[in-house]
Amino acid sequence: FRRWKKGDPGRQVKHEGILYRFADREEQETFLADPEKYAPQFLGCDPVVLFETDRAISGSTRFAAYFEGRLHLFVSSATRDRFQDNADRYVRYRHALKVEDIEGTLVRQASSGTGRQRDW
Repeated sequence: FRRWKKGDPGRQVKHEGILYRFADREEQETFLADPEKYAPQFLGCDPVVLFETDRAISGSTRFAAYFEGRLHLFVSSATRDRFQDNADRYVRYRHALKVEDIEGTLVRQASSGTGRQRDW
């Protein structure tokens, strides 16, 4: 069972331009050992919206789903349900995303520059 915990601002890591916060040192170290395994796919953008509209819209942990051990975030339960009905269609899609392409994500100043922020 996976449960979301609020991240500690003192335990943060920047990966692919996104700032991740962790509840404790163990979670942070686990992430650092293999960030690709734990970071949301598509830089946290909803894969259904990306596939259907070519827009990179940030998903939410409220509408998260795992597929083949990878985390995917969605903007709504409706897009999550469409994904679950045909996940292969969306995960096999390749899109060259950059953090600058993401719409609707909170951007804050970080000590090393601007970064997107997610609490884990």
